[in-house]
Amino acid sequence: MPTSTTSASSVGDRVRKRPHQPRSVARGTFDRWLRAYREQGLVGLNPEPRADLGLARRHTELLEEACELRVELPARSAAQISASLLARHGIRVA
Repeated sequence: MPTSTTSASSVGDRVRKRPHQPRSVARGTFDRWLRAYREQGLVGLNPEPRADLGLARRHTELLEEACELRVELPARSAAQISASLLARHGIRVA
């Protein structure tokens, strides 16, 4: 926790390091985490569940077509299916 002699930036520089795995964190993210911790303690740092968990977010018809393409040729990669859908519909899928 920052004191009057340390800044949030210097704390962030120390917090960003994970053992054996350095990680960058955007300043806005760090500030949001710090605010959540100050307001709610460790509970505030728990991730919120996604509202769209388990749902196709957009274009469910493209999901169905992607499944059909996979069934048609099981060796077809996800990248090939994505490229095919982009060429047919002009919509990029990940």
